[in-house]
Amino acid sequence: MTTTPPGSDEPTSNPTPAPADVPPASHLPGDTAGSPTEPQQPAGPATPTPAPASGAPDAPAYAAPAPGYAAAPPVPPAAGGPVPPYQPYQAPAPSSGTTNVLAIVSFVGSFFISLVGIICGHIALGQIKRTGEKGRGFALAGLIIGYVSIALTIVGVTILIIVSVMSGLAVATAVRNLPTAIPSAPSDDIALTVDCARFTAAADSLLPVVNEQLPNLADDPETAKAALVSAFDAFTLATSSLSDPDLSSEVDAFNADIDTFKADLDAYIATPADQRDSTQLEDDVNTLSDQFDTLNSYCG
Repeated sequence: MTTTPPGSDEPTSNPTPAPADVPPASHLPGDTAGSPTEPQQPAGPATPTPAPASGAPDAPAYAAPAPGYAAAPPVPPAAGGPVPPYQPYQAPAPSSGTTNVLAIVSFVGSFFISLVGIICGHIALGQIKRTGEKGRGFALAGLIIGYVSIALTIVGVTILIIVSVMSGLAVATAVRNLPTAIPSAPSDDIALTVDCARFTAAADSLLPVVNEQLPNLADDPETAKAALVSAFDAFTLATSSLSDPDLSSEVDAFNADIDTFKADLDAYIATPADQRDSTQLEDDVNTLSDQFDTLNSYCG
């Protein structure tokens, strides 16, 4: 049905507008050269649009894209690389305002048991990282004190072992160097006191005679010999049968040296005066003097 507007010579029809062509995806705005595009699919036959009824407003000059065209791909980044996956922002755990209990246990326990401070400190750091609690400083202090205590303990034990080994070696060396023969102690203090009194009395009688008669051996050996032998015999008799075994043994050695001196004195007198040599007698007197000093050490 056609309508002829007033003032028009020719009838005017209301044709159906043809569908607008949709540009291919490669010519869409924002597309860059070399961007990947999906292959175009062949367009199907255009569907005719029915003419509007008489008196209806004119249809718009554009139409919806014909089915069969693919949607435009997303715009890639300017560098042309792949788009990284989206990572949502994770805010840190908010602080709860409370102090982690294990952190306090780690700090306090490290002063008494090092392992408690180390174990609780590691656990507390993990919990604080998840929950945002306070106490990180306590946990770190417990860890440091625990590790330092263990290190000092190891060093102390090592030094103690070294000192013990060295002390043991020193004791073993001292034991090996001990004399094999140790003088025996007097068997009885009272008996030693009595024996020393007898020895002292005998020595007081002997020494003046020896000191007086030794110089006379050169001038009058016979007289000097008689006085010396008499004094030596009196000493031997006074010191016989002593109770202390050590003092008695030393007195016996002294009496043996007296017998040697008597024999050498007889040989000296038997030698002619112009051939006599007093060297042996002098050696015998020195031996008697040393032995007498030993006796005095027992009773001194």
